[in-house]
Amino acid sequence: MEFLKNVLGDSFADVSERIGRYNREHPENQVKLADLSEGKYVSKAKFCDLEAEAKRLKELLSSQHSEDDPDGPEQKLAELKQKYDKDTEALKTELKQAKFNGALDLALERSGAKNTKAVRALLDLDSLELDENGGLSGLSQQLESLRADNGFLFGRGAASTALAQGAAFPVTDGFVASAREAAGLTKK
Repeated sequence: MEFLKNVLGDSFADVSERIGRYNREHPENQVKLADLSEGKYVSKAKFCDLEAEAKRLKELLSSQHSEDDPDGPEQKLAELKQKYDKDTEALKTELKQAKFNGALDLALERSGAKNTKAVRALLDLDSLELDENGGLSGLSQQLESLRADNGFLFGRGAASTALAQGAAFPVTDGFVASAREAAGLTKK
């Protein structure tokens, strides 16, 4: 308060007395004087806000990095990376299998198989491999062997010609189409 004595001079005593009287009459809303030039004063509300923020950050930090597990975040990151790699590999395998199944179904349709499921069951699928162009290596030899031994499974030349020329797949499966053809029924 020494700086106020220098600024106010003789009237400092009067100002000090008036502030004291006001503070006694209004204890809930007192006037406080402080020298802020040294930066030592912070309002109580600001102090409480900063104290609450510091407490919240400490709790957050302790929940993220516990005393028992100092490598917690790094370990969690490694686990998530491992799960990501595992899931990615599983999806790649699933995609490869879907491409293989699609290529096999298309090849069986083009070969004139009456029932693709029956022909598929007789194939050695483990010896077939999908090449980068979407073709199946080893399929033609197996189909020739099946055609020689089980010729009744094949014979839809018209459907395979249409597919070879790029037409859409038939709506019905091979068995239904063969049954309609054998019964002499026309397409709807």
